Amino acid sequence: MTPESLPPILAHSARLRAVIDAISDYTGPERDETPENDEAPVFILASGFRSGSTLVQRLIMSGGVLVWGEPFMETGWLHALASSLTWLPGRLHEKADFERLSESGPLEDQWVANLHPGVQRFRQAHRAMIAAFLATPAHEAAQEAGRSRWGAKFVRLDGNFAYYLRWLFPNARFVFCLRDPMAAFQSYRRNVGNYAAHPQDSGWVLTPTWRINSAERFFAMTHHLMGSLIAAAAESPETVILLRFEELVGDGAALAEMEERLQLRMDARVLDRKLGGGMRKRSAKAPLTDEERSAIERWRPRFEAFGYGAEA
Repeated sequence: MTPESLPPILAHSARLRAVIDAISDYTGPERDETPENDEAPVFILASGFRSGSTLVQRLIMSGGVLVWGEPFMETGWLHALASSLTWLPGRLHEKADFERLSESGPLEDQWVANLHPGVQRFRQAHRAMIAAFLATPAHEAAQEAGRSRWGAKFVRLDGNFAYYLRWLFPNARFVFCLRDPMAAFQSYRRNVGNYAAHPQDSGWVLTPTWRINSAERFFAMTHHLMGSLIAAAAESPETVILLRFEELVGDGAALAEMEERLQLRMDARVLDRKLGGGMRKRSAKAPLTDEERSAIERWRPRFEAFGYGAEA
């Protein structure tokens, strides 16, 4: 894997989880004044583009949940919001927490240059931003649309961001979508247009300054996301459904499990309705480039640990 195989926000996303744990250790449950939040959103995360996440989104919506689809994720807003936490560890005890400082005497007699309202307020603000953007409009539409729950789909976030979302919404449920990377890549190259011929201004945007404009980047991203999601699902099996696309379109058992775990009744007919997104497609018979063949051979064995990688 080359140094530029992943954008920094994903390459260092494990720090996000470490930060959240440090915040929890610093504040302690007895100081957590965050109001109880009974929201139970459904978040769909995927192992990259063309992993079947939109099909899962439509299925869940058929069960009465308004699931936003990649809301402005090309801007990287959620990456940026979450990454703002990563400056906190190591500085928590240096900064002036209002509650702790006010217990020590008059504020004007203390060093207040870095006075702040408390880390839990920071957490509340993060949740408030996401709720205002995604939950509030869903609730406003609930009466007309008949959907009382909400959720969102993300194909640019790894398991560490799921940890972040669960920190903000403890009752959230997650569906992690996986698909054979080789099949996903074939679908990607058909749908994205002639990305290989124009790498600087083509390929889908992963972050505002980083495009999936090569087979190497596609497989590097998929490998990272898939491994991270599988690990996150193993840690929280009670809140995560690990869903393989191949099982979803199989015998129906995966759909039944989703209904039970999410407490929804979904319309299986959604699986039979194929919808297009108006994307430019190049011929399915377009030959692989030398770069694509090389990337496939390098990455195929690495996916074996995730249950994929065998010759098609």
